[in-house]
Amino acid sequence: WRCVATTASVGGGVGCGEGGDVLVSCLLRSLCLLLGSQRGRRDLAASAPDTLAVLLSLMPAAGLPLPQPRAACRLLECLCLAASDEALALAAADAGAPLLLLELCLAEGAGEGGEASGGRVGCKRRLALLAACCLRLLSDARGGAIVVEGGDGDGEGRPALRSLCARFLTPGLATRLASPAAFLATLHATESSATVFWSDSMRDTLHAEVASQRVALGALPSRRPWAWREAGPDFAQLRGEPAVFGVFLR
Repeated sequence: WRCVATTASVGGGVGCGEGGDVLVSCLLRSLCLLLGSQRGRRDLAASAPDTLAVLLSLMPAAGLPLPQPRAACRLLECLCLAASDEALALAAADAGAPLLLLELCLAEGAGEGGEASGGRVGCKRRLALLAACCLRLLSDARGGAIVVEGGDGDGEGRPALRSLCARFLTPGLATRLASPAAFLATLHATESSATVFWSDSMRDTLHAEVASQRVALGALPSRRPWAWREAGPDFAQLRGEPAVFGVFLR
């Protein structure tokens, strides 16, 4: 596990040139094949969980160099497969994976769908869809609708990861992760419905918090986990919006 991940890192990372991109993409494809089996996931969780941290270090900021996105897509596919194992999902959170995924979802052009999307916008869109899918799987390995329940922030496993998504996205928007395309559409727009309240200023708040947490994570000593159980933006816009069982009272 470490050999493949380290070789990929030496190969230049996700944002390298075409030759390096092909090399890293092939190495990550091997990881995908290994992660595709339950035995492979359990082996990784037991022997080399820090491999996920090495993989995440390959991905630069959301504005990764183009036009070679293949390795970036492979890396996100690896994370999606790893997320089906609870131990690996928690290891991914410790390594800061949710921050990278949110950054990709928030990237300019990520909310622009349609068959006509191409070039840089199309690349950002594809990566954002994969990132949203990975966020969904981190919260619910079955890939179904995310049910956000209060009072689970101190728990372990999936409940804690669901709580993380609810804090960063608000409970209503977090439920949209059941459909990555619908989630991205709402994330890059505004909505004031019975179950979702989302505005431009809230998106700016989220963007600023993700950037701040990424800087703090980068300043941590090696192998020091991200304190994700306490992290989350303060959405001042929700203070005047009372809700009961996820339904806003207006």
